[in-house]
Amino acid sequence: FRVGEAVEEGDVLLETDAIIGKELKVPFDGRVLALDTMVGDMVMPTRSVVTIGYRTSHIELFASDSDVIDLRNNQPVTITVPVYNDGREKFTGAVTFVDVKKEVNTFAAANTQSGAQIGYRVRVQSDTMPQELLNILGLSVDVTITVADRSNVLSLERGAVQYNDDHRAFVYTVPIVDEEFVKKAANVDDVATLLEKKNVTIGFEGDDYIEIVDGLAENDAVLL
Repeated sequence: FRVGEAVEEGDVLLETDAIIGKELKVPFDGRVLALDTMVGDMVMPTRSVVTIGYRTSHIELFASDSDVIDLRNNQPVTITVPVYNDGREKFTGAVTFVDVKKEVNTFAAANTQSGAQIGYRVRVQSDTMPQELLNILGLSVDVTITVADRSNVLSLERGAVQYNDDHRAFVYTVPIVDEEFVKKAANVDDVATLLEKKNVTIGFEGDDYIEIVDGLAENDAVLL
Protein backbone atom coordinates (compact mmCIF):
# COMPACT_ATOMS: atom_id res chain seq x y z
CA PHE A 1 0.00 0.00 0.00
CA ARG A 2 1.00 3.61 -0.54
CA VAL A 3 0.68 6.45 1.93
CA GLY A 4 -2.86 7.87 1.78
CA GLU A 5 -4.50 4.72 0.44
CA ALA A 6 -7.60 3.29 2.07
CA VAL A 7 -7.24 -0.13 3.71
CA GLU A 8 -9.81 -2.58 5.03
CA GLU A 9 -9.77 -4.47 8.30
CA GLY A 10 -7.85 -7.71 7.75
CA ASP A 11 -5.79 -6.49 4.79
CA VAL A 12 -2.17 -7.65 4.98
CA LEU A 13 0.05 -4.60 5.36
CA LEU A 14 3.40 -6.40 5.33
CA GLU A 15 5.01 -9.78 5.79
CA THR A 16 8.11 -10.65 7.75
CA ASP A 17 10.74 -13.04 6.42
CA ALA A 18 10.32 -16.78 6.25
CA ILE A 19 12.06 -17.36 9.59
CA ILE A 20 9.36 -15.57 11.56
CA GLY A 21 6.59 -15.96 9.00
CA LYS A 22 4.23 -13.36 10.43
CA GLU A 23 1.78 -11.07 8.70
CA LEU A 24 0.85 -7.62 9.97
CA LYS A 25 -2.84 -7.03 9.28
CA VAL A 26 -4.98 -3.89 9.37
CA PRO A 27 -6.87 -3.72 12.71
CA PHE A 28 -9.71 -1.50 11.42
CA ASP A 29 -10.96 0.20 8.25
CA GLY A 30 -8.73 3.20 7.74
CA ARG A 31 -5.95 4.62 5.62
CA VAL A 32 -2.16 4.52 5.60
CA LEU A 33 -0.66 7.63 7.18
CA ALA A 34 3.00 6.62 7.15
CA LEU A 35 5.30 3.80 6.05
CA ASP A 36 8.30 3.66 8.35
CA THR A 37 10.08 0.61 6.95
CA MET A 38 11.26 -0.77 3.61
CA VAL A 39 11.80 -4.22 2.17
CA GLY A 40 14.89 -5.74 3.71
CA ASP A 41 14.92 -3.59 6.87
CA MET A 42 15.63 -5.16 10.23
CA VAL A 43 12.62 -4.57 12.46
CA MET A 44 12.77 -4.23 16.24
CA PRO A 45 9.73 -4.86 18.49
CA THR A 46 9.54 -1.22 19.63
CA ARG A 47 9.83 0.29 16.17
CA SER A 48 6.81 1.63 14.30
CA VAL A 49 6.61 0.17 10.81
CA VAL A 50 3.23 1.44 9.57
CA THR A 51 0.89 4.13 10.89
CA ILE A 52 -2.84 3.65 10.27
CA GLY A 53 -5.42 6.39 10.82
CA TYR A 54 -9.18 6.51 10.74
CA ARG A 55 -10.72 7.20 7.36
CA THR A 56 -12.84 10.10 8.59
CA SER A 57 -10.71 13.19 9.09
CA HIS A 58 -11.56 15.63 11.84
CA ILE A 59 -10.31 19.01 12.98
CA GLU A 60 -8.74 19.18 16.39
CA LEU A 61 -8.33 22.24 18.56
CA PHE A 62 -7.60 23.00 22.19
CA ALA A 63 -10.05 25.14 24.17
CA SER A 64 -9.16 27.29 27.16
CA ASP A 65 -10.86 27.14 30.55
CA SER A 66 -13.19 30.02 29.65
CA ASP A 67 -14.05 28.60 26.22
CA VAL A 68 -14.70 24.98 27.12
CA ILE A 69 -17.57 25.88 29.48
CA ASP A 70 -19.68 26.95 26.47
CA LEU A 71 -18.85 24.01 24.21
CA ARG A 72 -21.23 21.11 23.56
CA ASN A 73 -21.58 18.33 21.02
CA ASN A 74 -23.50 19.20 17.83
CA GLN A 75 -22.86 22.94 18.03
CA PRO A 76 -22.66 24.40 14.50
CA VAL A 77 -19.23 25.33 13.19
CA THR A 78 -17.98 27.52 10.35
CA ILE A 79 -14.58 26.62 8.90
CA THR A 80 -12.28 28.52 6.57
CA VAL A 81 -8.92 27.37 5.21
CA PRO A 82 -6.52 30.33 4.80
CA VAL A 83 -4.52 28.63 2.01
CA TYR A 84 -7.62 27.49 0.06
CA ASN A 85 -9.20 30.18 -2.15
CA ASP A 86 -7.56 32.79 0.11
CA GLY A 87 -9.87 31.72 2.94
CA ARG A 88 -12.95 33.16 1.22
CA GLU A 89 -14.89 29.90 1.06
CA LYS A 90 -16.79 28.85 4.19
CA PHE A 91 -17.51 25.25 5.13
CA THR A 92 -19.94 23.99 7.72
CA GLY A 93 -19.52 21.36 10.38
CA ALA A 94 -20.30 20.49 13.97
CA VAL A 95 -18.58 19.79 17.28
CA THR A 96 -18.32 16.02 17.76
CA PHE A 97 -16.23 15.74 20.94
CA VAL A 98 -15.33 17.93 23.92
CA ASP A 99 -12.88 16.45 26.41
CA VAL A 100 -13.46 16.86 30.14
CA LYS A 101 -9.80 16.55 31.10
CA LYS A 102 -7.13 19.13 30.44
CA GLU A 103 -4.03 17.91 28.61
CA VAL A 104 -0.85 19.18 27.00
CA ASN A 105 -1.15 20.38 23.42
CA THR A 106 1.96 18.65 22.13
CA PHE A 107 1.47 19.93 18.58
CA ALA A 108 1.49 23.57 19.71
CA ALA A 109 4.48 22.94 21.95
CA ALA A 110 6.44 21.50 19.04
CA ASN A 111 5.51 24.24 16.57
CA THR A 112 5.65 27.43 18.64
CA GLN A 113 8.25 29.15 20.78
CA SER A 114 5.88 29.55 23.73
CA GLY A 115 6.45 26.04 25.04
CA ALA A 116 3.86 23.56 26.24
CA GLN A 117 0.25 24.68 26.26
CA ILE A 118 -2.57 22.95 28.07
CA GLY A 119 -6.25 22.89 27.23
CA TYR A 120 -9.28 20.75 26.50
CA ARG A 121 -9.23 18.75 23.27
CA VAL A 122 -12.15 19.52 20.95
CA ARG A 123 -12.96 17.72 17.72
CA VAL A 124 -14.93 19.12 14.81
CA GLN A 125 -16.11 17.34 11.68
CA SER A 126 -17.18 19.02 8.46
CA ASP A 127 -19.85 17.79 6.09
CA THR A 128 -18.97 20.20 3.28
CA MET A 129 -15.15 20.38 3.07
CA PRO A 130 -13.72 18.89 -0.15
CA GLN A 131 -12.16 15.47 0.22
CA GLU A 132 -8.81 16.75 -1.03
CA LEU A 133 -8.65 19.04 2.00
CA LEU A 134 -9.75 16.33 4.42
CA ASN A 135 -6.95 14.09 3.14
CA ILE A 136 -4.24 16.59 4.12
CA LEU A 137 -3.13 15.92 7.67
CA GLY A 138 -1.93 18.89 9.71
CA LEU A 139 -3.64 21.51 7.55
CA SER A 140 -4.28 24.72 9.50
CA VAL A 141 -7.85 26.01 9.50
CA ASP A 142 -9.83 28.76 11.21
CA VAL A 143 -12.84 27.57 13.20
CA THR A 144 -15.78 29.60 14.50
CA ILE A 145 -18.07 27.72 16.89
CA THR A 146 -21.54 29.14 17.50
CA VAL A 147 -22.23 28.62 21.21
CA ALA A 148 -25.41 30.76 21.29
CA ASP A 149 -27.26 33.21 19.10
CA ARG A 150 -30.12 35.67 19.00
CA SER A 151 -32.12 36.88 16.03
CA ASN A 152 -34.50 39.79 15.42
CA VAL A 153 -33.22 41.78 18.37
CA LEU A 154 -32.11 45.37 18.88
CA SER A 155 -28.32 45.37 19.00
CA LEU A 156 -25.31 47.67 18.93
CA GLU A 157 -21.70 47.20 18.01
CA ARG A 158 -19.70 46.49 21.15
CA GLY A 159 -17.73 49.72 20.83
CA ALA A 160 -20.89 51.80 21.30
CA VAL A 161 -21.60 50.42 24.77
CA GLN A 162 -19.71 51.97 27.69
CA TYR A 163 -19.68 51.13 31.40
CA ASN A 164 -19.55 53.39 34.44
CA ASP A 165 -17.75 52.69 37.71
CA ASP A 166 -20.72 50.64 38.91
CA HIS A 167 -20.53 48.49 35.77
CA ARG A 168 -23.81 49.93 34.52
CA ALA A 169 -24.03 50.01 30.74
CA PHE A 170 -24.71 53.28 28.93
CA VAL A 171 -24.35 54.88 25.52
CA TYR A 172 -23.57 58.40 24.35
CA THR A 173 -26.34 59.99 22.30
CA VAL A 174 -25.33 61.90 19.18
CA PRO A 175 -25.03 65.62 20.03
CA ILE A 176 -26.09 68.57 17.90
CA VAL A 177 -22.75 69.95 16.84
CA ASP A 178 -23.58 73.63 16.52
CA GLU A 179 -21.52 76.74 17.21
CA GLU A 180 -22.37 76.66 20.92
CA PHE A 181 -21.26 73.03 21.24
CA VAL A 182 -17.98 73.77 19.44
CA LYS A 183 -17.25 76.67 21.83
CA LYS A 184 -17.90 74.52 24.87
CA ALA A 185 -15.77 71.70 23.46
CA ALA A 186 -12.85 74.07 23.01
CA ASN A 187 -12.83 74.83 26.72
CA VAL A 188 -12.93 71.34 28.19
CA ASP A 189 -10.26 68.66 28.45
CA ASP A 190 -12.66 65.82 27.71
CA VAL A 191 -15.44 66.36 25.18
CA ALA A 192 -17.25 63.32 26.60
CA THR A 193 -18.24 65.47 29.58
CA LEU A 194 -20.52 67.42 27.23
CA LEU A 195 -22.26 64.36 25.88
CA GLU A 196 -25.57 63.06 27.09
CA LYS A 197 -25.47 59.56 28.56
CA LYS A 198 -28.33 57.12 28.25
CA ASN A 199 -28.46 54.06 30.49
CA VAL A 200 -29.24 50.82 28.71
CA THR A 201 -29.97 47.26 29.78
CA ILE A 202 -27.97 44.73 27.83
CA GLY A 203 -28.80 41.09 27.12
CA PHE A 204 -26.94 38.58 25.00
CA GLU A 205 -23.35 39.50 24.17
CA GLY A 206 -21.79 38.24 20.96
CA ASP A 207 -18.29 38.74 19.61
CA ASP A 208 -19.25 41.84 17.63
CA TYR A 209 -22.69 42.95 18.85
CA ILE A 210 -24.54 43.37 22.14
CA GLU A 211 -28.29 42.96 22.54
CA ILE A 212 -30.06 46.04 23.92
CA VAL A 213 -33.02 44.96 26.05
CA ASP A 214 -34.11 48.37 27.29
CA GLY A 215 -33.16 52.05 27.04
CA LEU A 216 -33.11 52.49 23.26
CA ALA A 217 -35.54 52.18 20.38
CA GLU A 218 -34.93 51.22 16.78
CA ASN A 219 -33.30 54.06 14.75
CA ASP A 220 -32.03 55.88 17.85
CA ALA A 221 -28.61 57.38 17.06
CA VAL A 222 -25.66 56.75 19.38
CA LEU A 223 -21.95 57.39 19.16
CA LEU A 224 -19.60 54.56 18.21
